[in-house]
Formats: sequence, C-alpha cells, structure tokens
Amino acid sequence: MTRTTATPLIVLAGVGVVFGFLVEVAMVSGGRASIIPPVTLAVSLVAVAIILIALSWPIRRSTTGRATRRIDPFRAMRVAALAKASSHAGSLVAGATVGILLFVLTRPILPALGSLWLVIASIVGSVALVVAALVAEWFCTVPKDDDDDAAPGGAPSHT
Repeated sequence: MTRTTATPLIVLAGVGVVFGFLVEVAMVSGGRASIIPPVTLAVSLVAVAIILIALSWPIRRSTTGRATRRIDPFRAMRVAALAKASSHAGSLVAGATVGILLFVLTRPILPALGSLWLVIASIVGSVALVVAALVAEWFCTVPKDDDDDAAPGGAPSHT
C-alpha cells in the first residue's frame, strides 16, 4: 500500500465542494430548508481523529524501537488502511461542508450566526480528521532498513 498523496485528497475535496453546493441549491430550489450540519458531526470527526491517533501510537513506538512488545503486522496494516480511508472521507466531508458554507455565504440573506459556526466547526473537524489520518498513516510506516536497498557487496537487490 502506498502512502496517501495530495492529489486524491484535493480531487475528493473538489468533488465534495461541488456536491455540497449543488445539494444545497436543489434543497432550497425545491422549497426545503438548507442543510446545516449538526454539532455532533464536528464532535464525531474529532473523536475519530483522536481514536485514530490512539490506535497508531503503539505502532509508532514499535517501529521506532521504544516499545518492548512487538506489534502484529496485520494490526498495523489495518490501522494504516483505516488511516487512508479516514483521510479520504475527511477530505470529502471537508469539501462538502465548504460547499455548504459557500452556498450559505452567497445567499442574499445570511442565516443566523449559530448556523455559520456549525458549518465552520464541521470544516474544522473534517480537516482535523484528515491531518490525524495522515499522521497516523505516517506512524504506521516502517523505517527503511539498510538491507532493503542493497544486497551484500553493495549490488542492488532484485528479490
């Protein structure tokens, strides 16, 4: 599994912005109320970020040699996969909430200040999730050994 790059995160955020904005336009055009994310969304995103760091911290300690107990490699792989999925989901949610914020700010009449703070809190929570996921993925990276690049005698290894 390769490390997450910026390209898919930027693309997902862009898709989220367009999707969030268009859903808001469709809701208001249909006579319905616009969607304002609840405070529990921001709290949940931050909670997942904290849990993800907590899951990856023992793996980081093991890879740096500070832990006395060996970590199961399958556990490390599962946490790395969760981190990658969380960064993608967080990027998509961040984009969608930015799209909602753009829609709300382009309206002739601004909503109550509480509604704006809920959208901003959701953006902050989703960005925190992306950052925590990237850090957790970095925590799960095994440092390169000297033996990985070269075979005995200095020749590159082809196995």
